[in-house]
Amino acid sequence: MPIALTGEGADVGITARDPARLAAFYRDFLGLPLAKELSWPDQGAQVWFFAIGDGHLKILGFDHPPTAANPAGGNRTATGFRYVAIAVERIDDGLAGLEEAGGAVAVPPATHGASRVVFITDPEGNSIELIERRPE
Repeated sequence: MPIALTGEGADVGITARDPARLAAFYRDFLGLPLAKELSWPDQGAQVWFFAIGDGHLKILGFDHPPTAANPAGGNRTATGFRYVAIAVERIDDGLAGLEEAGGAVAVPPATHGASRVVFITDPEGNSIELIERRPE
């Protein structure tokens, strides 16, 4: 029997080396609304919750960041959680100012059926797929 879901969406967490910079990228460049911010000084941790639909993208920062980094290269270089996909109105808006914000284009825009997609990276090299739905 499958587990009973509540329908509250799903959260994705990203542990960051420079969490304030990463939070600024998701807030100021991608425009994700900051839903809440929590701090646990006794745990040496802080979390920024950015709303995406019914879920959140969480940026986690620790007083002592992990030494290992996420392997570069997107979804073809390692297993596990490799990218987050975000629906946008216009991909080109998501590319203007990307480098100035600390990101980069990882895979140029391409059309797949009724969608146009592009893979970008955030300032810490995490992959993000931007999806522009187009009428068929």
